[in-house]
Amino acid sequence: MVRNRPVIGLAIFALALGILSGIAYAADPPKPAGELKLGVVDLGRVRAEYKEFENSDNIIGGMDHSLAAEINLRTRHKLLAAQEIEELVKLTALTNPTDKDQQRAEEITKKSNESASQLETLRAKKDPTEAEKAALTDLTQRETSASSQIATLRSEYVTAVEKKRSELQKDNEDKVMAGINALAQEKGLTTVMAKDMLVNGQVYQSIVLFGGTDITEDLLKKLNSEKEAKK
Repeated sequence: MVRNRPVIGLAIFALALGILSGIAYAADPPKPAGELKLGVVDLGRVRAEYKEFENSDNIIGGMDHSLAAEINLRTRHKLLAAQEIEELVKLTALTNPTDKDQQRAEEITKKSNESASQLETLRAKKDPTEAEKAALTDLTQRETSASSQIATLRSEYVTAVEKKRSELQKDNEDKVMAGINALAQEKGLTTVMAKDMLVNGQVYQSIVLFGGTDITEDLLKKLNSEKEAKK
């Protein structure tokens, strides 16, 4: 099963902002000689309150739930023929199945349960006939093949989820960086630094102890208003 994790890696995000090495993020405005106008951002609060992060987490959570449900379905019905399990997967995924769809899904599920019961009975036979040996071999091979396919699918699903997670992470980081840069220009800030260094939601080191203009509130208003405007 794919584990659900927060979409943005805060350590990576912090590195993108140049704080892990103590390097400040330089904004675009020209720097007046001898003057430093510092802005600070609370990354933990941005992560918690920027709605795109919540939306991204929901997308990943939905993918994880859907793919895990399919893996579970395939695991419970290993003895179905390839065509039958694919049909059952599609029927189960329907949002508004018809009565015919539901009836067909029940038929396939019943067949799967009967095969599982047959396999259990055959394995318990002390002196099986040749026909029973052949049936046992067939069902066992089908089960083994299905297990191998499920392992492959699970790996593919993990890769798909991680790829989507990375795409959303980069997109969100780019939006936050663009918002910080825009605010720095608007407010005439020469430098913007992170207020905290956060890793997985935990504060490990304070980067800015005192001073600077906190632009977190303005940044959140800007980012969330842009998201609302796109709806």
